[in-house]
Amino acid sequence: MFTEYKPGMIVLSYVQADVLLKAKQAGSKAVAVSPDLGISDVTVKVSDEYVIFPGGERLNWRQIEKIKQADVSCFAVEGEEVWAIKVFSEATNRVCSLLPTKRTPSMLIAGFTMHRIVGIDPMEDTLRKIGTITPIVGRVLDTATGLGYTAIEAAKSAEQVVTLELDPGAQEIARQNPWSRELFTSSKIEQR
Repeated sequence: MFTEYKPGMIVLSYVQADVLLKAKQAGSKAVAVSPDLGISDVTVKVSDEYVIFPGGERLNWRQIEKIKQADVSCFAVEGEEVWAIKVFSEATNRVCSLLPTKRTPSMLIAGFTMHRIVGIDPMEDTLRKIGTITPIVGRVLDTATGLGYTAIEAAKSAEQVVTLELDPGAQEIARQNPWSRELFTSSKIEQR
């Protein structure tokens, strides 16, 4: 199932599932959890059967356990449906998926991470790379868009960013990643 990320859409990983499971174990009736992989927090209701998000989306504990056990996948939630954010790219014959970290997600393509993730999260990695070439002004060419973190950061000071991604699978994953939303909403970023 493929759904483009929309503000308010729930995307969870083992990190958020762990928070929910600990709340249940503690007997909590409500807990703050991030519905968008760490960008923001909402308060959810916790019952013996479900977790209920403010928009009415419900997850049962079996679904939450499944998310908790999948430490290499992020999951989209719509209504009571849950699916791994993963696609097979026919253009490259490779599987692309959104890889959770404790903070900013990375992308896996054919089992290889597209960012440094050991001892650093993908956003910090991006900020360090951008920091080596600041100030960024004028027009910027970004090749291999991926999740768009470099294009998004460059667009904060550049006049325009043109970013290229050849793999439609990578583009689909970026569309479902809450951290990539500016890639699709910034007037300074042109995708090709």
